[in-house]
Amino acid sequence: MPHTPRFARTPIPAVIVGILILTGCSPSAGSASEADGAAPSPPSATDYVALGDSWPHGGHCGGCTTFAGLYADGLQTALGATVAFDNRTTNGGDTQSMLADMKSDEDLRDSLSRAEVVMISTGPNDLDSAGALSSLGSGTCGADSACLTDLYGLWEENFAAILEEIAKLRGSAPTVVRLVTPQNIFVSDPSIAPAYGLPEDFGTTTGLDISRKLAEIMCTAASDHGGHCVDVVQLFNRPDGTTPRDENTPESHQDLADALVATGTAELDS
Repeated sequence: MPHTPRFARTPIPAVIVGILILTGCSPSAGSASEADGAAPSPPSATDYVALGDSWPHGGHCGGCTTFAGLYADGLQTALGATVAFDNRTTNGGDTQSMLADMKSDEDLRDSLSRAEVVMISTGPNDLDSAGALSSLGSGTCGADSACLTDLYGLWEENFAAILEEIAKLRGSAPTVVRLVTPQNIFVSDPSIAPAYGLPEDFGTTTGLDISRKLAEIMCTAASDHGGHCVDVVQLFNRPDGTTPRDENTPESHQDLADALVATGTAELDS
């Protein structure tokens, strides 16, 4: 493959930009009670598990404090209680690998069964693992962009299954479920399109459509399962989805953490 963008296994710089949509992580130096595994929490602690790929993991900012860890800090302030942060983000992976881990990793399953707060941010890697970008670039996507139709179906199925698995593990316990969509990475990282043989305006055309569709799928899944999402296409790329922004600056990560905190924790009040 000629290129390894943010959604591929090898991290590269990416770029992203503002408005929060409610329908609906990473190493964090100094973040609230961070755990590197599923260590037992104090009885009074609120357990928070972060799931996601290299962006929330910090793979594109040298292991910086990302929105996943900053959200833990914001939750602690908002709740006025200790937050035990179990950081399960990974530098790579996609919706398929996340779902597989949730079904097979007993340590992760135990942690999720105790998590009052779960944050999920993944999806772009499926563009690569499903071969959609390569097919688009080579002209083999199929009639009526069949490769994208297949990809969208994969996203719908996997996000629904991920949230259903969390619901099974939590049972009747109240759970704050928050999904964070990717931004329009194609407009923020213009090197992606030519590397795949895609047109120069891909970020403002098909790439924008893909980004908006992923956000729609994630936010619908969150809403259908009693959660909320933050639509980062709108939060970072403005309403038209075409304004680039560096998603890896401290300001970007803090803005996203603030957007997550702003969704509240009403589920825990019931």
